[in-house]
Amino acid sequence: MELSSPPYALRLLALLVLAVSLVVWESLRRPGRFTRWREYAFLAGCGLAGCVLGVLNDQITSSLSPEYFVLGKEIPAGEEFRLRVASLGAKAGSSAGIIAGAFYLFANTFRSPRPIVSYRRLTILTWKPIASAIVLGVAGALLFPRVCPRGLINDLETVLTASETASFVTVWGAHIGVYVGAAVGVLWGVCGIRRETPRE
Repeated sequence: MELSSPPYALRLLALLVLAVSLVVWESLRRPGRFTRWREYAFLAGCGLAGCVLGVLNDQITSSLSPEYFVLGKEIPAGEEFRLRVASLGAKAGSSAGIIAGAFYLFANTFRSPRPIVSYRRLTILTWKPIASAIVLGVAGALLFPRVCPRGLINDLETVLTASETASFVTVWGAHIGVYVGAAVGVLWGVCGIRRETPRE
């Protein structure tokens, strides 16, 4: 777990340095007219929202099935287990949030001389991937135990009790649903942006 942290921190630092450098460069090149900072603020907000949601999701699901994270994510059990789970959720969630934000920004300026919608409107539309992730996450938790291959369940029951296996599969389904829901929600949001009336 500790070995994966420095590269992630370095990637975030590199992204921050690049963003700040581009803002400074644009402000010097176009005094009084630079707007790139709004894009980075939007991306930062998406990353923060994803971080919070990722932490909440993993804290809830780790309460339901610690075994999913110990066996499935190879997070060591022990005194700082919940902290390590929170770290994983923060990394995965912030990355997903930034990627979703990048798709929104691309859709908002693709083949358009100006942004189609305001950044305020763009921010409001982020409810779509959030809502979709929550709804399909719940659906995944309810449906996946019914369609999970029996052989997989048998394999899990060689190391877990029947109750632990049921919780493991439920949490697994919830995570699959969250991933699929976030992707569907981003697509939904992108389509909504493209259907908006361009700003005057």
